[in-house]
Amino acid sequence: FLDPAARLLSGGEVVPTLELAAWIALWAVLEAFGNSIAMYLNGRHIVRPQLIMVGLQLVIGLPIKIWATRRFGIVGLPAATAVTYILLSLLPLATVFRKVCFNFHSSEE
Repeated sequence: FLDPAARLLSGGEVVPTLELAAWIALWAVLEAFGNSIAMYLNGRHIVRPQLIMVGLQLVIGLPIKIWATRRFGIVGLPAATAVTYILLSLLPLATVFRKVCFNFHSSEE
């Protein structure tokens, strides 16, 4: 699957490794999961925590991605993206989501 798709998309110039494809696949799954939480929070008008997470990804995640790409090559980019997304966005998003969804304390008490 990887070889024909890469040949089609790159004109035969690039053949991705299985490791690269695995990191990209992991990133795609994480992003889909995170986006579903983000859409729910957007619907509840809870945007501030998401903006903070975007800022963290920019300030902390971007330098790590640059370093990982220089250190490990192209495989480092999706690997660093997945790891920083888990730590800087997905875990905090899940915490906010849990507080919003499972907040059993009514404000009317």
